[in-house]
Parts: sequence; C-alpha cells; structure tokens
Amino acid sequence: MGQKLIHHIAKTLMTPTMQYGSNLGKQCLSAVLKKILAHDYVCLTWTTAAFMKNDARCAYDRIVNNLVLLILRKLGFPGEVSKCLGDIWDKVTHQIKTMYGIATPTYHSTTEQPLYGPGQGSTCGPPFYALMYWFLVNSLDPTLTGAQFTSICKS
Repeated sequence: MGQKLIHHIAKTLMTPTMQYGSNLGKQCLSAVLKKILAHDYVCLTWTTAAFMKNDARCAYDRIVNNLVLLILRKLGFPGEVSKCLGDIWDKVTHQIKTMYGIATPTYHSTTEQPLYGPGQGSTCGPPFYALMYWFLVNSLDPTLTGAQFTSICKS
C-alpha cells in the first residue's frame, strides 16, 4: 500500500495523527494499516468482532450530554436536576484562562455546532466519562466469553 493511500485512509477514518507516533519503531500510519488489516481479516474470515477506540484524548469533550442525562435519570437522578444540568450545558459561555489571564474570545454551544461534555477542567467530567464507559461496556453481549485489550505500548 502506498504512503499517499494510507494518508488518505487515515483522514477518512479520522484517526488522530499522533497515534503510534511517539512509540519507538512505530509510525502514525502503522495504526491505520493495522486497523485496515484487522477489519479485512474479520470480513474475510467471517469472525465476530467489535472494535473500540478508547482514546482518552479530549475524553470529556466527547461525552454525549443527552446520553449522560438519560443514564443519570435511569440511575435515579431527579428529573429537575437532570434538566438543570442540561440547560447549563446548553447555555453556558466558556472562557479560556491562560497564564496571562482570561482570554477575551468566548465560545458556547449552538444548534449548528453543539458542544459535548462538561468541558475540560470540569469536576464532573471524570464521573460522567466513567458513566459513558460503563454504558458502553454494559451494552456488550453478555454471552461473549472473552475480550482482548491491546495497548500500543504493550504494557
């Protein structure tokens, strides 16, 4: 496979460019090629498989707010509290604090460009991320007898 083709596939799959890049003897494109080969193997052998990319980079910005609110309701959170939290997420205006002070530009969620998660630095980010992970893991078929978790650094 040519280098240009792998670059094109990486962009198509939206694979982070830093993946594999900081490990000795690996290239960013190695992850893309490995993913393609794994998908091809599953298709050709008719193997049952699930692929999950559990990259914690920007993790709190990838939390689906409405899903978290539904999970909280299922766990017994009062509806008024969930609605209040959802309203805060929809209407809050974010400012960026730097070592030079608070930056003038702000950003907020819009219908065209919604923001996900509570935002970086939020104290509710870790438990909500854990809730989303719990939801995904509990969605797996309970009859599965095993799983393999592979880290790129093999630790």
